[in-house]
Formats: sequence, structure tokens, C-alpha cells
Amino acid sequence: MDFKLKENASKILFLALFAIAGLVAMRINFSQALGASNQFFTLFQFFAPVAGGFLGSALGAAAVLIAQFVDFVFVGKEASLLNVARLFTLVAAAWYFGTNAKQKWAAAIPAAAIVLFVLHPIGAQAWYYAVMFWSIPILAKFFYADNLPTFSRKAWVRR
Repeated sequence: MDFKLKENASKILFLALFAIAGLVAMRINFSQALGASNQFFTLFQFFAPVAGGFLGSALGAAAVLIAQFVDFVFVGKEASLLNVARLFTLVAAAWYFGTNAKQKWAAAIPAAAIVLFVLHPIGAQAWYYAVMFWSIPILAKFFYADNLPTFSRKAWVRR
């Protein structure tokens, strides 16, 4: 019981620290470092999905949602379609990274991303980009995830 309480307390602490770090990371635009000066890609958008890996699907998605919500309220971001799409993209990514290898249904998230990308008129012209990019997590969910524990055990366990 005591261990469970400490584990929950550490998750809540991580959630709070992640939300605070997320607010700072939202101010760091590193699109120019990637060679796209007219775009806006923040450090938060880069590392937000990792929260799912540390906290699990629900808490990771909640951490991203809390940080984004606080940013919307206190900074006064406009609730435009683009900002809402960016919000739910990060929440879905955190949820996906929090799923384990046995949850094959989570492959529906990148499959939905492919469909949504191709449904857009401009995205339909570059459908192959979405298929190639979003097939990686789908393939990893079905093939690589089963081999990862075996590989890790063979690579790191000394006999």
C-alpha cells in the first residue's frame, strides 16, 4: 500500500513538473534550427509525446492537455482550428506512446492520421508521405514491439 502511494505521488509530481516544463518549452521555437523559419515548431511539440511513456496513456495525455490548456487560458491563445488540431495531435501522440505492445488497437491512432491527411485536398496530392511516415508506428506496434523484449534481454543481460 505504501509503495502504491509513493508511486502515485511521484506520478503526480511528474505531471506537475511536466506541465510547468511544458509551459517553458512552448516558448522555445526551434523551427529555424530545422531550416523552416516561417513555421512554428516548439520544443514542447517535440517532447510532449514522451509523457505517455513515463506516465502511461491517460496521465501522459492529461499532462499534455493540462499544459496546453494552461497555455490557452493564461497566454490567451486563439482557439482556432489549427491550434485545436495541434492540441489533439499531441494528446493522441502521448496516448499512443503510453500504450503497451499488447494494445494493438492503438494502431488506430496513426491509421486515423493517415486518413485525415489524405482527406485534405493538399494532403491527397502527397498521400505517399502520410502513408510512409505513419506506417512506421503501425508496423512497430505489430512487428517490432514483440521483438523488443527479446532483443533487450539478449543485448543487456550478461550470462
